[in-house]
Amino acid sequence: MPSQTFYLLGQSPSSAREVQIDASQTFEGLQLLVAGHFAIVEPSGISFQGPDAVLTEVSEVLAAATPVPITIDGHPVRDPPCPKELPFVGTFFEVYPDHLGNHQRLFEKYGPIIRTSNLGRVTYQTNDPKIAAIVFSESDFFTKKINESHPLHALKTPAAGVFLGDTDTPEWRVAHKFLPPALGPKAVRHYAPTMQKTVEDSFKVFDKLDEQDEAWNVYQYMLKLGSQAVGKLTLGIDFQHFDAPDAPVHEMVHNIAEVLSLNKKVTSKGNWYSSLPFGDPKRLRNLRARIEEMVEESMKKASRGGVEDLPLQDAALTASNMVDYAIRATDNKGEKLPKSSVVWALVVATGAGFTTTSSLLSWLIYGLCQYEGMQERLLQELIDHGFDENTEMTADFTDKLEFLDKYIKETQRRHNPSFQPGRTAKVDLILPGGYKLPKDAVVIPALHHIHNHPGLWDNPARFNPDRWDTEEVKGRHKAAYIPFAMGPRMCIGFNFALQEIKVFLPKLVYRYKFSREGEEPIEASNQMASKVDNSFIVRFYENIRHALPNIEDGAGPKTDKEKQVMIFNFASLAPLHVLIFVPESITIKIFETVAQLGVFDSSITPKVVPYHLHFQGSNEKKLRFYDQTTFVCAMEGKLFSSDELSETDLKWKPSNKQLLEVVVECQAIETRESREYEVSENISSWRDELAARQLNNNTSTIQNDPLPQRDPESQVVPATNTREGVAGEHNKEKEITADPQTLCKSSPRARTVPDTPCTPIAENAHKKTDLKANTTLNFDTPDAVSIVEIDEED
Repeated sequence: MPSQTFYLLGQSPSSAREVQIDASQTFEGLQLLVAGHFAIVEPSGISFQGPDAVLTEVSEVLAAATPVPITIDGHPVRDPPCPKELPFVGTFFEVYPDHLGNHQRLFEKYGPIIRTSNLGRVTYQTNDPKIAAIVFSESDFFTKKINESHPLHALKTPAAGVFLGDTDTPEWRVAHKFLPPALGPKAVRHYAPTMQKTVEDSFKVFDKLDEQDEAWNVYQYMLKLGSQAVGKLTLGIDFQHFDAPDAPVHEMVHNIAEVLSLNKKVTSKGNWYSSLPFGDPKRLRNLRARIEEMVEESMKKASRGGVEDLPLQDAALTASNMVDYAIRATDNKGEKLPKSSVVWALVVATGAGFTTTSSLLSWLIYGLCQYEGMQERLLQELIDHGFDENTEMTADFTDKLEFLDKYIKETQRRHNPSFQPGRTAKVDLILPGGYKLPKDAVVIPALHHIHNHPGLWDNPARFNPDRWDTEEVKGRHKAAYIPFAMGPRMCIGFNFALQEIKVFLPKLVYRYKFSREGEEPIEASNQMASKVDNSFIVRFYENIRHALPNIEDGAGPKTDKEKQVMIFNFASLAPLHVLIFVPESITIKIFETVAQLGVFDSSITPKVVPYHLHFQGSNEKKLRFYDQTTFVCAMEGKLFSSDELSETDLKWKPSNKQLLEVVVECQAIETRESREYEVSENISSWRDELAARQLNNNTSTIQNDPLPQRDPESQVVPATNTREGVAGEHNKEKEITADPQTLCKSSPRARTVPDTPCTPIAENAHKKTDLKANTTLNFDTPDAVSIVEIDEED
């Protein structure tokens, strides 16, 4: 059999190796053969250099009279470039403290792979998706082996199997068999109700912050929110993070977060530092021991869904939490996850779960505040899909939210929480581009830099969720977007994390508007995960006003008489109300579902009045109200409530689905002397007076005011003061034409149970105050106009 000698261009010809070649070998077969002899990872990049030209045929290679040089992608074999090193510290000051920014600078200067040496610890970083795909593949060339240069070295725990352990170990093989079913798509669907309850339980705290008009630190509260759900689902622990606005972070969460932060500090300073018997290294060791102790305690207390053992998939769908799963799940041989692996497997599931979720939630809220139009588009999509405060957040529902999915992807591309997934070379090898790595070299695919690479993404610094609809992005390299890494050792909890985000974010966006407090620059705090730093402070504004266009002073068509809008934020009440006056009578159809709420002055016989709405639009279309809170109508000092306004036919026919601005107006009131309120001076008194109204489930508490009867000479709707009566009237529609009236409409941002009827207003609510005829609109307080959706089926 003929043979030829080859050597790597860039090395001495004396290093040439003889290779036996079959004369019938194809050129691609020759590339593969030579790659095997020289540990060249990608054979297709191999070229053979002749004296004057590249050799492209096997016969030409065999005919060469001298050793044949090998190039890789047109390059000689070379070491990855490295910035200038200083004695002892190496490149430490080239990289830290801003390692994301400095690595970007180094990639721009040196190319797709760079070598850094920090106090004796050498690592390689790459922003090339081709190299990243090779590194993550768990092949003959690379594996996850946590050696002294690996970012997780200070946390290495072989018993954990996943995340903190090496691949080529019995512990990993066992853990990787048992844990993925508990975090797979089917199991995540099983967890969705707990996720939803967790975010809904947080509303009492966020509402309190809103009522007090307090700004709050985003990451700290998202850490509480993310860990609250993870604690219940992994350890069966209620961390009680939302018992009060200032509830402390649970010790378990605090310890895990501190461990991850300390690990970055310790591993970045070399092996000598991690061995110190004091300072951060000692603190890290003590925290690890305390976390292990706490998980063992929680395992004894965790609830059980049963006592019988179950196959893996069945256990994943029935277990109360992951402690319950780990104890009861068995494989096809009847074996269980070893007790030696249970504790640290649960630590990893808990810590990795909430650190990723809380960081990503923080970046998502940052995007709502930073990038114009994101909150509006997310809210629009929710309305388009019939979302309200009672919507059950299932995987089937969240899968329909296409813009939500694109927004999350774009946030992870632009601000990905994770950035330290290291893999270790199993042999001396040569990467694409001719870069030579020694055995045990740790390569870190730099996720942030891959996701923001101008050669991979069009205008990568621009936040643009719509890029995910383009053919360019759909046809991207498989490793150009890898927020959870890739390959056999990618994040096993990515389904859990994404579903948790897709439950939390819609609930928050529908209920609140987020607005950044202050103008200080926001930076990423990069320890083990990229997170928004503690300078990112937000406060809430109502979610409805910001979503609807043209909410301006004096919005809506003008008439001869000045229109006035009184905005009241009853912060001490559950629903938010808007009191509005409008100019003209409008013909509408409305269900007869009006119930008496009460009056300012009990000496006045109350009358129930029809609703008068004017929309900015024309023609005819059916509208569906998504506001399920109490609908309150006010006329001449009398308040009336519709427990449930389901549908209204109205003059409207826009071209497509959109959020509609409900402009409710009324002519100026000239004769209301004793029962009207001035906007700017009496908001607080309204809050105090209406706060006295106690909401409960017994409408029989309405006293002293008899239910009104229909006046045969006027077109008014009789009151109904029970929900049974309301329900019985749903099919009775009446066309009503009436004079201008006053309307008080509650916000879709409800804080009460929709079923809760209203009891009368406090007796002191008849306080006499004059209403100015030309009161200026006060939009400093959040308004709450209705959200409606066009029903295209009609």
